[in-house]
Amino acid sequence: MNAKCPDTSDMFDDTDIKKPPESDTPEALLNTFEAADQRHKVFCQYGNATASFYNVPIGFAIDSKALGGCLAMPMHDCSGVIIGIAYLSDDRNIKPIFDPQLKGCVVFGVPAKDKPLFVVSSPEAAFAISLTGLPCLLTFTPHDWGGKDSIEPKDAGNMAYVIKAWSAAGYARLYAPVGCDVAATYQLWLKGLNVQVLAMATAVSQYLATPALKAELHALVNAKPINTDSFSYGGGTYRLVANGLDKGVFFIGKDKDGEDVKPLWLCSILRVIAITSDSKSSSWGRLLEWTDRANVMHKWAMPMELLAGDGGDIRRELLRQGVLMNTGKFARDRFI
Repeated sequence: MNAKCPDTSDMFDDTDIKKPPESDTPEALLNTFEAADQRHKVFCQYGNATASFYNVPIGFAIDSKALGGCLAMPMHDCSGVIIGIAYLSDDRNIKPIFDPQLKGCVVFGVPAKDKPLFVVSSPEAAFAISLTGLPCLLTFTPHDWGGKDSIEPKDAGNMAYVIKAWSAAGYARLYAPVGCDVAATYQLWLKGLNVQVLAMATAVSQYLATPALKAELHALVNAKPINTDSFSYGGGTYRLVANGLDKGVFFIGKDKDGEDVKPLWLCSILRVIAITSDSKSSSWGRLLEWTDRANVMHKWAMPMELLAGDGGDIRRELLRQGVLMNTGKFARDRFI
């Protein structure tokens, strides 16, 4: 996007519009705007934020689009230089205005190379995370502003670019918190990048209480990796075999002399990849992941309350979605 205020003399009568002064850089243009306070209409729609933004004066336009009253948000590169401006309206039906070719992000807080840094693609999520005191990057990925007239992208676009750039700059702890329903999509988009997709119980929004959001992010970031190859429980050992002809999860019990008995196949490959809960630290569950025989990946946020019975509802849902399972009673009990 051209940083200069465009010449609108051919489109508007001078009596109808007040043209802002010409500026050579996005930063210089921002300096012609007044600082926005927390009473701005955009904050009423998306929730408050800790970053400093600007109020676009009435009469300002870009490419014949009137942007007066919008929130002007500086977009930075990984070195901190302002490279562009994103304009956000309080009307949720209006997409943010910014150069779609611009590779940059809005920075909230003070990122540190050895601390967690969250990357999101919606202002509402960025505003909410900023209130927790945690640093955040807002990428404005076009997908999140799609509509009937938009083309579905095949990747995360600017979000992937920002992750690559900031990772190369030494920011090693990047996280993308998204709702469980879209976690698989983001994992596919961001595959191979130095970022961990966090499957949140619900999408991050202004309706999540700040302490609960901070606690959930902290828990997911600091969770110790689960040893999915082997672990002991219930008088035996569970083992995941991911290669060869005999794939799946096995239980290896003990005989009366304490020696390992023949491994018992329980199910096809199934992983627990996250602990889930809602914003009130309730409705706890486990995010399960598996691939069916058609090589389609599935994810299910399994409610822990289903373990209160014999596990029949769990087995029924997993079987419906392609998990292969040993239906013998001993194997079913070991599986649960």
